[in-house]
Amino acid sequence: ARRNFDWRKCQTTDLNDVLKQAVKQSQYFADARQVNLQLDLPSEPLPLLTIDHEYLKIAVARLVDNGIKFSANPGSTVFITAAAYHQG
Repeated sequence: ARRNFDWRKCQTTDLNDVLKQAVKQSQYFADARQVNLQLDLPSEPLPLLTIDHEYLKIAVARLVDNGIKFSANPGSTVFITAAAYHQG
């Protein structure tokens, strides 16, 4: 189902927490498909985002679930990685 974006729902969001929640929520599905999940976060916290928190949670969860669903072989690993790039 498609959801309309609403700027009024934007709030400060910690991407680290969103990624950790997505992995935790997808772990049962991964285990059932015999797929490993590996979350690699940088040692320094990622910058906070001002975004629709629920919309981001849904998007990240779908990406993780698609990684699991389309893994070729049992024993495969889905890597979830995030990094901050600073322009300057």
